[in-house]
Amino acid sequence: MLLLLISVVSVLGTNPTPIVMTRNLYLGGHLQHLAEAVASGGSLAAAVVSLFQTANGVNSFVARSTLIAKEINLTTPDLIGLQEVVTFSSGFGNVDFKALLLPKIPNYEEVITTLETTFVVPGIGIFTSANMILRRKRSDMTVTDAQSGIYHTLAVFLGKNISRNWQTCNVHLGNKEFVFFNTHLENEDDVISLAQAQELVAPGGAFNTHNLVIAVGDFNSNPTQSAYKLLTNKKQGNLIDIAKNVGLTCCFPEVLTTQGALIERVDLVFTNSPSIKLVSAQRTGVNQVNGIYASDHTGVVVKLRLP
Repeated sequence: MLLLLISVVSVLGTNPTPIVMTRNLYLGGHLQHLAEAVASGGSLAAAVVSLFQTANGVNSFVARSTLIAKEINLTTPDLIGLQEVVTFSSGFGNVDFKALLLPKIPNYEEVITTLETTFVVPGIGIFTSANMILRRKRSDMTVTDAQSGIYHTLAVFLGKNISRNWQTCNVHLGNKEFVFFNTHLENEDDVISLAQAQELVAPGGAFNTHNLVIAVGDFNSNPTQSAYKLLTNKKQGNLIDIAKNVGLTCCFPEVLTTQGALIERVDLVFTNSPSIKLVSAQRTGVNQVNGIYASDHTGVVVKLRLP
């Protein structure tokens, strides 16, 4: 009886150590080439064809998905926030990032996906991009109440809103509960990304809560920029950049077979309580494998200890 009691107390008293990951998959090319073509009076159709050829040729996710799957399978994050989960449908073929990645990570399943962008170019093809939360299959973790929202302040690209968004879910791990959050803020306009960050910390916003929060994402805002400053300001977002020493995360050259240097850190992990402690932090995808980077961003994997 005494041994059983000790065993039960030991289990109940264990502070869980969730591992989380943020991973931008990279659509495979730069969308600004399309805007540049329109602004210069060039051919949008030709620019789209060039983008599709780069994304589905030298930067093909068919090969890159194997590298990203290896990162996930080796680091075993419990929860993953993915950005730029893309589909292409064109004369060059059909590519679905989710369909390519998920079979390679059989211990994971989709929690929620939110569409961010759809571009249709008649006669050429269709491109979509989404953000997604994945969870690892483990018997002591339940994930419920998955939700998503689109920011009210949005950038316009080629006459169409870019529906930047966020996802959350409630996580019960061992004897603890917390909210897991994923997002992809605007990257072309610091004013807009600041407004999106303000929505998160405003009354009713995802970060305005008494619950423990672990937030990951491509925030497209480094520590010198406005959105980051608002989120970490003690009188505003009051979030803790818990992996601030992990290193730079963005961005390798557009063509991933080209060697390049990272210049900033925008792939972030935030917590909302100093009681959540950092155990370890690491980047993934820092080096080329077989002559190609897995993405133009690195991944960030963080192990935390809950209070």
